[in-house]
Amino acid sequence: MSGLTILDGYNSALIGQFEGRSVYSLSRIWKILQEDEMTYEEAKEYCSYNIEGSFANGNGPIFVEPLELV
Repeated sequence: MSGLTILDGYNSALIGQFEGRSVYSLSRIWKILQEDEMTYEEAKEYCSYNIEGSFANGNGPIFVEPLELV
């Protein structure tokens, strides 16, 4: 996966690549953050602001969120 943006510490959340960009599972990132003693809501907020927000220019990884069944 040469040339892809790789998030340090989130290797287990990397699920593939698409059009030259790395693809990460948000639910896996949230689980990793919860292992660091964050609550689910804290993990989602931290991820949104500090991880996803770091790539607001659209050139970083793709983040996929699980669908919620209703």
